[in-house]
Amino acid sequence: MSKKQLLKKEYDFYKENENQFIKKYKGKFIVIKNKEVLGVYDSKIDAYVKTQEEHKVGTFLIHQCLKETEKNQVSFYSYIVS
Repeated sequence: MSKKQLLKKEYDFYKENENQFIKKYKGKFIVIKNKEVLGVYDSKIDAYVKTQEEHKVGTFLIHQCLKETEKNQVSFYSYIVS
């Protein structure tokens, strides 16, 4: 099985369980391998650094537990001083 197929399998597992993951880990980054959550982290960098110490890169999926509509939202603020 190719790395792309492996990661697709892990992503499909995430999507099948997305609501449960969001309820339990909202905003966190989870690491999935072999349809199992290996770890939960506050940042993508932490998830990657910690997981690659024990698992080969390309064999696990890192995914943030948010609804698609909540991802990549950017707020801009402008303050006017008079």
